[in-house]
Amino acid sequence: TEQDLVRDNDFYGNDVLWSYDNGIELDSCEGNCRAFRNRWTNTYATTSFQPIFGGPAYLFRNVIVNVADEPFKLHALGGVSSPSGALILHNTVVKAGSSLQLSTPDVAKNIVFENNLFIANPSDGYSVRWDTPAVDTSNLLDYDGYYPDGKFEFGYSNTGDNKTYASFADVVAAGRLEQHGRLVGASNFASGLAAPAAYTTLLPPPDVTLAADSLAIDHGTPMPNVNDGFRGAAPDLGAYELGCPVPSYGPRPQGVDESNTSFDCAAAGNFDGGVAPSDGGADGGSNADGGTLPANGDGGCGCAMTGAPTSRATLALAALALAAALRRRALRD
Repeated sequence: TEQDLVRDNDFYGNDVLWSYDNGIELDSCEGNCRAFRNRWTNTYATTSFQPIFGGPAYLFRNVIVNVADEPFKLHALGGVSSPSGALILHNTVVKAGSSLQLSTPDVAKNIVFENNLFIANPSDGYSVRWDTPAVDTSNLLDYDGYYPDGKFEFGYSNTGDNKTYASFADVVAAGRLEQHGRLVGASNFASGLAAPAAYTTLLPPPDVTLAADSLAIDHGTPMPNVNDGFRGAAPDLGAYELGCPVPSYGPRPQGVDESNTSFDCAAAGNFDGGVAPSDGGADGGSNADGGTLPANGDGGCGCAMTGAPTSRATLALAALALAAALRRRALRD
């Protein structure tokens, strides 16, 4: 799917059973590229951002299971163009090794991870290996869930923000990353799905519906146009909201199209529950940027926002479009 300087592109509802390399490439996206409600199983480096140019590029409500290498390939191209401007929200990742793995000599900038669920099976004790020279202070990781506890590496030089933490509690105590994140238990899925010991066994398409006692339930943060209509006290972590319709993947059944597809717990007519464009792109957006939203059917969100809620923090983001998207986040604690 790579295309230079593409804008206003959607990739959704797909069921990718295996890939030799990437499950999708958002490489060279310039703005408003969105990959949502997809299921990737048995991939090498599932989602690629090599690079993106300020974005916003949205990756949300995806299922990513059995990854050989990196779930999110936030790499530069030739070492001269670092990726900048990705919002990675409400994804479920289940894999052998560390769950949030990034192995590159280049620094990803202006990247937001929130409301994701990361389930690992590390053989080396590292639940996370963000293995880059630095953790750029423009990056935000918060409200995510992790299993198991263990070492959390965010940059490998151990100076400043580059540090390997002995435990998740140490990450939180440091005061910058995952201030509302949490550890979840070993049993999170009603299907009994667990992270494999190795990626070499081909897995069938998984069911990542949360178990009723999962610690991922009600621990996300509200995001207008992303998780509207959640059940309970707060949105659930990961791709699925417990008690809401599960998306369909691959070819749609006869008689089902964008106008009557169920998703999450949102009202009828909002077929994708997706992120409305933040810069007046081709598919509109009825947000504070003056765009207009379709009722359904083109990948835009059918739910209007008439104002911009106050954000918990002002992030130093290079891309104005990304900053605008972040400012529309719901009120935080």
